[in-house]
This record gives sequence, C-alpha cells and structure tokens, in this order.
Amino acid sequence: MKNKKFKKLSHDEYFDEIFNFHSLDNAIFKIWKHKFLLILFTLIGFSLGHIYDKKMVIDNYQTAIVLKHPSVQMFSPYGDGNNLRTLFLSKISLYLHSNDNFEDFLILNYKDLNSSSLLFAQNKEIKNSYILVYPENVNGDQILTGYIAFTNKKALAEFKLDLIMDIKNKIKKYENAYEIATIISLENPIVTMRDSVVIDNEAPWFYQGQKVLGLQIVHFNQILRKIEKDFFEYDFILDKSNSVLLKNNNYNQILGMLFGLLVSILLINFLNILNNKKSK
Repeated sequence: MKNKKFKKLSHDEYFDEIFNFHSLDNAIFKIWKHKFLLILFTLIGFSLGHIYDKKMVIDNYQTAIVLKHPSVQMFSPYGDGNNLRTLFLSKISLYLHSNDNFEDFLILNYKDLNSSSLLFAQNKEIKNSYILVYPENVNGDQILTGYIAFTNKKALAEFKLDLIMDIKNKIKKYENAYEIATIISLENPIVTMRDSVVIDNEAPWFYQGQKVLGLQIVHFNQILRKIEKDFFEYDFILDKSNSVLLKNNNYNQILGMLFGLLVSILLINFLNILNNKKSK
C-alpha cells in the first residue's frame, strides 16, 4: 500500500486553499457574488446604529453668553479705579472657573438636576465668553444666565467686604497716627522743602499733623459709609445667552454599518468554505 504524500502548505497557501482566494480579483468576485448579503447586513447595521442614536443617545444643546466688564468710574471714588477693577475681575474669573462654585449654585437653585449632565466652560473662540452644554430637558439659557448672576453677586459681595476692611484698616492707622500727633502736640504737618512744599510719603503718618490726619479720618469715614450703601450694580451681560443644537456626528450609525459590513464578509467567507468543501 502506497503512502500518500502530502505537500506542506505555507500560511498564505493554506488560507488560499480554504477560501479559494487565489487572487484579489477572485476575492472581490466571490464577495460581489453575494453583494445582496453584503448590502443587507450593512443596512441592518446602519439601521441598528440609527435606532440606538434615536432611543439611547440624548441630544445635547449649547448656549453661550458674552460678559461685559464694569467701568473704571464705578471704582474710582474708592481709590485707584483701574487697580480696584482688576481686583474685582480677578475674583469673578476665579469663581467662574471654580467647580465647587458651580456645584453650590446648582444645589441652591436646581437640587434635582444632575450636575454631571452639564458642562460649563470658557469659550476659547470669543473673548470674555462662556458656554454651557446641557441635555434637551434642561433650560440651559436660564441656568447659564443665573450662574453668571450668582457668581457676579458673590464676587461683588466679597470684593465689597475686602474694600471695607481695607478702608477700616486705613482709618485705624490714621487714628493711631492722630493719637501720636496729639500726644506730641503736632498740629501742622512736618514738611520737606524740595521743588515745592510736600509731605514726605515715606515719613511716619503722624508727621502729617492733627489737622491733616483729622481730615483724612473724616474723608475715609465718608468713603466707608458710601461703600456700605453702594451695591456696585452694572449691566454685566453684553450678549444674552443663545442656544443651539450640537451636531450629532452619527458615530453609532457608522459603527453599525462597519459592523454589518464585517459580519457580511465573514458570512460570505464561511459560505465559500462550505462550497469549497462540498466541491472536493
């Protein structure tokens, strides 16, 4: 009895033998032969991805708002207007970028709202602008405008408190200097002769004398009373919030279509294997 000799096949030859894909043209022909199967599974995959998007994926919306800075004149009565405005704007920026501040606002005003469904961020495309991304069942314009107002009010309250404390500290220093000037009976300021008669700013405050110190105390007490009554109100919104629907990139439809295409190719290969075995 003669032993049959088996030829050892390479990996490429082995798969060519199974799938009968001896060339690219032959592979394309065999896939095209089952084109209706290919199209059917691709359409099924696309349809499933579309249904998933409609039923499971929540549409997101985006609203944006542009803020306006307060004028320098609003702060000028209380000192260096530019410097005070810069301090105030830094407080607003600090709180607007604080996640805890955003959470505090939501807890205070929207207890039942899931904060993870919202995204607040600075708009990098437009200067001094902020955006909020939110689901369709949420009033994003109201939340964004409310959060800006909440933060503006909070920053103003803290800024006002800091300013009051600063004025009170100045009054205390002037009162201490006035007490010293009284003890040494210094009624008029000690001056230095240069181009004109001026008070040396580097000298101790009591050098200013009782008259000047008394006027400074009265002046800063008047400023203090004015600050306590001032609400620093201004229109902080330049452009009101406006919502738009974010585009759906249709990833699920594309993934479903590719999955259907892959399944159809595997099924076609399986059918080719069965046909090849039957023909042998």
